[in-house]
Amino acid sequence: MSERMLLIGVYGMELVECGGALAANVAAGGQSFATLMLCRERMRADVSKAADVLGVEVGFLGFRNGYVAVDEEHKRALVRAIRTVRPTIRTPSTPWPISIPTGDRP
Repeated sequence: MSERMLLIGVYGMELVECGGALAANVAAGGQSFATLMLCRERMRADVSKAADVLGVEVGFLGFRNGYVAVDEEHKRALVRAIRTVRPTIRTPSTPWPISIPTGDRP
């Protein structure tokens, strides 16, 4: 079965840190996506190039450093990203490898 994997990351570096899992999913016939919250404008071109090498579709939420809050605006942006991709595997940004299956859950 083809998996739809979504990385929800804070900075562009997390795309590199989780790149092996994302690229392996693509190599196995799946689709990999990354949504990054705080990637600075000047870094987006480099992050996009890295995503292309890995076969990952990347999106930038454009949150401002120091201004991310647990409020409706930020929650809606994250929910929109998840609902757009509709992942079967969601990979949060963590210092250790972890995947959370999302398919077939009530």
